[in-house]
Amino acid sequence: MKVLKILLVTWVVSLLFTACKQEETPEKVMMKFANHFAAGEYTEAAKYGTPSTVQLLEMMEALASVGFYLPEDDQIEKYSLHDFECTFSGTTALCSYLEYGEIAEVSLVKAEGQWLVDIPLDDLYDDDDWFEDEDDDWFSEGLSNPVN
Repeated sequence: MKVLKILLVTWVVSLLFTACKQEETPEKVMMKFANHFAAGEYTEAAKYGTPSTVQLLEMMEALASVGFYLPEDDQIEKYSLHDFECTFSGTTALCSYLEYGEIAEVSLVKAEGQWLVDIPLDDLYDDDDWFEDEDDDWFSEGLSNPVN
């Protein structure tokens, strides 16, 4: 009889722990990620990212280590749960929020029961932003190609 009581108490306690544990919502994950990212805490932000996001954060960490970008305390935005509006379908979510006065959107995916920020590296290499083609001003002004 004593063993049965111990098993019952153990079962009830484990049930309570399981019931009390709340799943991280996309909004909570975005809030944690955005706050760490804005503060330049890239290693902490990486805990909430997919492998491609982690690669991006490693690049940011490397740039920050040589002084390329170091946020100042008075310029760091602090986000709360109410700053994010996320819509999700199945295992994907799209969260939008205001970042320095402009609407930003970030995708999240659910992997192994956990929401993760997903910033594909391909998004960084948009042709319009990253490389100059022959129609750009420095070519039309007769300047030599700085890559040569």
